[in-house]
Parts: sequence; C-alpha cells; structure tokens
Amino acid sequence: MANKKIQKVFFISDSTGITIESLGQSLFTQFPTIQFEQKVFPFISNKKETEQVISHIQEISSQDNNPPLVFTSLANEDLKNLFASNSITVFDIFSSFIPAMETHLASTASHVIGVTHGVGSTSKYVQRIEALNFALSHDDGMRVNDLENADIILAGVSRCGKTPTCLYLAMHYNLKTANYPLADADFQSPSLPQAIAS
Repeated sequence: MANKKIQKVFFISDSTGITIESLGQSLFTQFPTIQFEQKVFPFISNKKETEQVISHIQEISSQDNNPPLVFTSLANEDLKNLFASNSITVFDIFSSFIPAMETHLASTASHVIGVTHGVGSTSKYVQRIEALNFALSHDDGMRVNDLENADIILAGVSRCGKTPTCLYLAMHYNLKTANYPLADADFQSPSLPQAIAS
C-alpha cells in the first residue's frame, strides 16, 4: 500500500531484546496500513545507559510531530521510572502481566535483570550461545569440514531465507544449524553436493 504512515518504534531491553521485539512484531501485524521503523536498544542495565536512550528518544521526538512508540522489558523499576520522569510513555510488558501474576500466585516477582533467555538455567544459556556461534560460523557454506556436528543442515538457493531460519532455530531451540547454498550446477545431479552428502 502506497503512502503508509511511518511510525518509529524503540525496543528497550536489559537482555538481547529478542523477546520484546518478537512481541512488537506480532502486534504490528494488526496495523497493516502503518510502516513501523524499528530500533532495538539491548543490554540496557544502568542509569547512564538508560539516560542515553532517553536522550536519543527525545531527540527523535523533537524532529517528528509523531512521538515514537517505546516498548520495554526492563525489570528494574528505577530504570523504568526514568522514562516516566522524562514524560516518555512506554509499553511495559512486565507491568502488564507481573502484578496480576503476583496476586494469582501469592508470590512476589524477583525483578532480576537479564534472565529471560537463560530461563533460569546456565546450561541452557550456554547451549544457546554455542548454537548461535555454530550457525554463524557455518553460514552460507563457510565451513563444511565438521558438519557431522550439526543438528540440521539447510540446503537451498541463495536469498531464500536460510540464514535467518538457522539463527531462529539456534536462538529458540538451541539447535546447531548450518546452511549450504545450491548453485545451478548442483541441480544437474540427482544427488546432494559432495560437501554435504555425507
């Protein structure tokens, strides 16, 4: 659709920002007439970093009559309050769910920074990082000498989405993935290319 309304969006997280960005992406599909321009501020964990983000948001706001949408998954209440004290409205996923959960569970949330992707397990976090490193080092057929260590090998023509698929599988499922680009010559044979056949 031509002439879509442009809406700037900022995602602010004390971790990678993947969770809050994924939520935002799901919400944005409900507004097909708007083009969302997104920027992620990951690993924001102290007052100085938060104030730098706020300064950037204020600068963008002064240049545009349409204030940006600001999403946050910050666990630290003091850092979140800095936005309110600077008259910046934020969509906070924690305040949307945590109070009701605390009431239902009769328990107080920890508000610990940066545990979302570790899910409380150091071993799972390490597996995820190893899977991401594997996917990046085995992207586009860069390494084929140790493919026996891969959980999944994606083969396909260039620009068909192999890389983001591999990164998604690594990030969300801890799978070691590799991808290999198929060239025109590969389609002349009924067998897989020798590099990935074994």
